[in-house]
Amino acid sequence: MCGTPGLMFQRYFSQIDPSLRRGKTYVEQALTFMCRFGVPMALLVLVVLMAIGGQDTSSQPAIAVPLHGWEQTTPDTSLEQARTAALQSTPQTTLPAQFSKNPLWWVIHTPVSAGQFLVFPSRHALSVSCWSATGELLGTATRAASVGALHVSGTGFSLRINAAQSSILCQGQFEGPARVSAAIMSETALESFEVHHSKQGALIEAGMGVLALFMLISAWINKEPAHLVFGVWLGLGMRMAALSAGTDFELMGWRLPLSALIPARQWTIAFYFATTVVMFSKLFKTELEQAGVKTPTRIIQGLAMLVMGAAALLAYGHFLIVVWVCTTINVALILYSLTRVLMQGFDRAAAWYGASIVVTLAAGMSEVVAAALSLAKPPMMLTSVSAAVISALMASLAIAERIRSEREEKDEAKSSARRAYEGSPIGLFTLSSTGTVVKGNPAMQRMMGFDPVGCTLMTLLEQQAWHALSDAFDNAQSSEVEVQVAGLRPNTDKWFLVRGSLDAKTHQIEGSIQDATEAHASKQALEFLASHDPLTACLNLRGATAELEQIKQAAVGPVSMVYLDLDRFKLVNDLYGHPAGDHVLREVCMRMRACVRARDAIARVGGDEFLLVFPSTAIEEAHAIVEKLMASLCESLFHFDGKSFSLSASAGLVESAAQGFHAEDMISAADAACRMAKKQGKRLVEANSASGFYKKNKEELEIARCLEDGRMPQGLTLFMQPIMSLKNPFASLNFEVLLRLRKPDGSILGAVGLIETAEFLGKITLIDRWVLRTTLEWIEQHMPHLSRTKFISVNLSGASMNDEVFLGDAFAILSQHREAASKLCLEITETVALTDIKNTIKFVERARQLGLRIAIDDFGSGFAGFTYLRDVPSDSLKLDGSLVQSIATNPATHAIVHACAGLAHSLGMTCVGEFAENLPIIKALVDAGVSYAQGYGISKPVEPERILTAQSSADFIQDADTMAFVRKLSLMDFTARADTDDERLLH
Repeated sequence: MCGTPGLMFQRYFSQIDPSLRRGKTYVEQALTFMCRFGVPMALLVLVVLMAIGGQDTSSQPAIAVPLHGWEQTTPDTSLEQARTAALQSTPQTTLPAQFSKNPLWWVIHTPVSAGQFLVFPSRHALSVSCWSATGELLGTATRAASVGALHVSGTGFSLRINAAQSSILCQGQFEGPARVSAAIMSETALESFEVHHSKQGALIEAGMGVLALFMLISAWINKEPAHLVFGVWLGLGMRMAALSAGTDFELMGWRLPLSALIPARQWTIAFYFATTVVMFSKLFKTELEQAGVKTPTRIIQGLAMLVMGAAALLAYGHFLIVVWVCTTINVALILYSLTRVLMQGFDRAAAWYGASIVVTLAAGMSEVVAAALSLAKPPMMLTSVSAAVISALMASLAIAERIRSEREEKDEAKSSARRAYEGSPIGLFTLSSTGTVVKGNPAMQRMMGFDPVGCTLMTLLEQQAWHALSDAFDNAQSSEVEVQVAGLRPNTDKWFLVRGSLDAKTHQIEGSIQDATEAHASKQALEFLASHDPLTACLNLRGATAELEQIKQAAVGPVSMVYLDLDRFKLVNDLYGHPAGDHVLREVCMRMRACVRARDAIARVGGDEFLLVFPSTAIEEAHAIVEKLMASLCESLFHFDGKSFSLSASAGLVESAAQGFHAEDMISAADAACRMAKKQGKRLVEANSASGFYKKNKEELEIARCLEDGRMPQGLTLFMQPIMSLKNPFASLNFEVLLRLRKPDGSILGAVGLIETAEFLGKITLIDRWVLRTTLEWIEQHMPHLSRTKFISVNLSGASMNDEVFLGDAFAILSQHREAASKLCLEITETVALTDIKNTIKFVERARQLGLRIAIDDFGSGFAGFTYLRDVPSDSLKLDGSLVQSIATNPATHAIVHACAGLAHSLGMTCVGEFAENLPIIKALVDAGVSYAQGYGISKPVEPERILTAQSSADFIQDADTMAFVRKLSLMDFTARADTDDERLLH
């Protein structure tokens, strides 16, 4: 299928790159082999060569001579003074310098013949000068230059004796743990000694240096940090061996300046110490974590940092002391850690490395013992030179073992990966930079139906897939795309999920392809359910909100919305079962779809609540559609299982401009209009954006948010409406406390909407608690101005009366303000009281114990008022406004009110008529024997400040005729009524 010349050309070149990669793999394998076997073998050969080269081939051995030594501590000393001071000491074959930087003098009394050489083999000697017994300068030399018969030779200096000498005086300058010795050699022996020294230096540099370079190259090719560390460690080990052998004055044939010699030694030791720690931590990182030796490992690493700091701050002698101490501690901790590792299971790498540490430790301790005991040679002949090479050999064996185990792990991982690749049910493939398939596993071949190698991804799938994956080249990151492939097989459309990421090494895309047809179908189903109602297949609230946002983005024409609620739908479920209810809901949606246009949206947002969105539709046009829809729902019967029934519905229709509306606000406004229609018994209520309905609804929403958060709405305030005595109008100042809402512009709103919202949310107790506390605090604050006030009425909602928590809080508040509470008259509706008559009686009795009065509110609106009057002790009867409003025009109402007033008087209660809107109603109330009147005919609700300036409730009357009538009432003779209603109220 992919045999076109162009594709064959791509396929040919795609095979070249794998060949190059195979060549690179062979090189890496060869280098790995050399690291595993070549390095240890080379080091072993180096040890043998050094052992052979270390044999003294001279037939004339050196003759050690005793020395008389003296350390100069004064600034100026003459030759005679130095000779005399030195001769006073006991002769020794070795003089310890003991890290002193002072000049050291020594005298040789052994006769030396002409032609012989005096050799001073000390690698710590920086300069030497010698004089004859007569004070003649025989020669002076430093590591950089020489004068006379004294020259640099091997590890130290040599003095050629041109004439026989019986006594020679020498002075030397040393740095470090130096030991001064002297030996007489023949010219042949000296040459042999120097050749041996040169061979040893060459072997160290050529052997370990080349190995270090090889390891660095291997690390660079294999990208192995461990190889890099080992290569650096070998290079530093070469310099450490050269330092021990006394050949570190030169590096690859280049002699170091005298000023750089000591710093070079100091930093070589420091870096060797630190690199050893790094290599140990890197080599056994996993094993150390498994063995649980984190603390020793951290101490080892901390000591390495300490040594590096000492190299930067301390002099060479003091630095060496720090190194010896830290080396002792580190060796102990490393051996402890390796022991813990070996206890977890034998590890050959750990064993070899442990042996390497032991050799290093033994060499270091032998050097310390030799320095402490002033020995010419370290014990056991284990010098730092041989130790460095042997230690490197053993460390390389540890590295080789680690490489072997890592290679085995990698091979096993590759085998597992190959098995997983071949057996994976997911198609796996490799793409070249041109989009050609370089490699594909069997699963991909099964998906495609043929071998895809050599084909381009665009040929196999779609151009979209290649564009998505090519982003991996541009952005160096992973890509993923889901593509549809039509007709890959007869009569099938498949979806594939294609993923790919760029391989930074090969610059190819490693990808996978998975049959996602079923997953795509499931995803689409989930996406549908996320925005649709599963029963009716209409949108849900989330889908409707998203639809509104899209309409808002389009911004074409006004938007209309209907919120529709099926009336008494619950009866369908109760009478005929939920299957009938589900059938009705589906049929309702079908009828709606038949009435609306294709561009309109229908959503089910509740059990029996629906939302219809009309884009680019004015409210007049939407009204016509809704009327047609309502007729379809309400005027045609529904049928289910042989039964027929009808439904009715209430709807709220709102309109908004195409721009500037918020989906949530518009849905809320439509919902509010629907509730208004249901409350008013209408089929449809309309409101457009210019009617103020949105603003009012938004204010109610803000109030609802406050209440939901447990906060009181901003602007709550109290107003008070006078209640006037109809028997003695100017004798008392009584009033009812009413809740109002003050807007930011200063206007006052009634509290009906606030109370309805609070009751709907179940938060009315927050309002009642605030009203009760605020009223009591206001009374307590203004008690001196309320001496003529007999009672102050306060309403409590039915929900609060049935809330045990609220009642407990209310009595606690009343107990805190007992004096102010004695003025209160709590108004309770008969309907609420009769809900739980026993609890109501308990509440009333407890309230009366605190001095409160109780009034029955809205009397005459219920059906069991007389039972309430009989069982619940009350102080006042407040007639329902529906009775009072028609008392002046309806004789029957007048008779009822007259009877209620007589009943109240007979029970020792006062009678209050509310909604006294005008003079005729007030006169009728007087004629019916009602004790008090409240309403706009006397006064509208006023602010609390006005109450404080009045003497009686009658002072608020504005109408002249009403005021004249009230004055006549005050002049009437009530002598026959000595026991007035006010006095009964007080008692």
